[in-house]
Amino acid sequence: MNMINIDEDFAKREQSYIRDVEAKIENALSQDVDTIPDELKDLTRAIPLEITVDDGKKVIFTTVPFEIGDELYGQTNKLITLIESKGEFLGDEIDFNVRYVIYKMPEGPFYRDFFYKQIALISIAFGILSVTTIGLSQIFVKPLRKIRESIEKVSDYKFDELPKSDDAINKEFGDLAQKLESGIHAVSLQHTELETELQIQRERLNNSLSVSRSFIHDFKTPLHQLILENDFFISKLDEENDEVRELVQINNDVINRLMTNLNDVLAIMKDDIHTRIQDKELVSLEEVIFETVNIFTPTVRLNNLIMDVSVDEVDDIEINKPTLRLLIHNLVSNMVQYAQEGTELLITVENSGENVMLIFENESSEENSKAMKASEQIFNAVSDDYKKSHKYSSGNGLFLIKDLTSILSGTYNFAINNEVVKITIVVPKHPAEL
Repeated sequence: MNMINIDEDFAKREQSYIRDVEAKIENALSQDVDTIPDELKDLTRAIPLEITVDDGKKVIFTTVPFEIGDELYGQTNKLITLIESKGEFLGDEIDFNVRYVIYKMPEGPFYRDFFYKQIALISIAFGILSVTTIGLSQIFVKPLRKIRESIEKVSDYKFDELPKSDDAINKEFGDLAQKLESGIHAVSLQHTELETELQIQRERLNNSLSVSRSFIHDFKTPLHQLILENDFFISKLDEENDEVRELVQINNDVINRLMTNLNDVLAIMKDDIHTRIQDKELVSLEEVIFETVNIFTPTVRLNNLIMDVSVDEVDDIEINKPTLRLLIHNLVSNMVQYAQEGTELLITVENSGENVMLIFENESSEENSKAMKASEQIFNAVSDDYKKSHKYSSGNGLFLIKDLTSILSGTYNFAINNEVVKITIVVPKHPAEL
């Protein structure tokens, strides 16, 4: 018996009580007719109930005002009534009409028994718990105290003062402490070697940057020559060759944009690269987006894609322009790279208080979605297979997008819903005040 099923236990006790009372009524009616009134009188004194018995002509016994033809129903207090019943009892000599109301049984004994049992169970459980607690304390408290002492010694690097113990826990901790001590000695020996290796890598990085700057300058020279040749070619064209003139001018515009981008890269690759990244200027977000989208127009047409760009009226934002341009370039490249042929690419720019929200959506296959998700991790992004699959961006996937967003003090979110891939970038309109 417990608190969870106490109602069920009480209901069972009531049913047992009803059966017991009805059995006693039946037993009283089974006596001689002359002794029935006395039997019922004794029964009603012992048990709270109302009862009437008649033979159809006269009342044999009643506890309430009753005449032949009356009903017992309605004459008792419904709030304390447990059950009402009427019927015919077939005796050996005579048949009786019986009506009775059994009042609710006394609840005190039931709840008294219940609480006695609960107290007994709690006492037993408390005794078991106490014995168990004492036993466990004897088993674990002493080793735990030694563990605490050992941890204090290890924290102070006093490995030679570790307390000795025979229990399994302290033995394992002692082994761990010995391994840690050996590891610390090994790290100390390697520290100087690592510093030397770090300096070598720094020199290699500086050399790589110098070589890269030289290559970029080499790229600029033929591009500049090509612009001069195009200008000379335009000057020699007849006025009737407007289409050729326009095509050459478009090529010059593309080359000029490329030269501007190369200059930005050279500026970032200067010695004070971190300061350069932090430089801010007012930038038209709409202009940067449409310039980038135009670069991918041939690929969009080739893959039968539909590019939909929606830009809210956003004032120029104060941000590092080369980093922003690189971020948007990688985002658009990511869409074009993974979009399914014949689907729509959505670019949405929305105002968001002190921030601006850039949303890039496209439909992609399950395989491409997994590849995009994998590119969030640097170890996947730098793999050779992944880089070979990227023609128009850095090849560093979503990892680079996350990093560029962080540089711009923004937030990045990548989500896949069925076949729809959604990247949300939020960047501040102005740098935070220090």
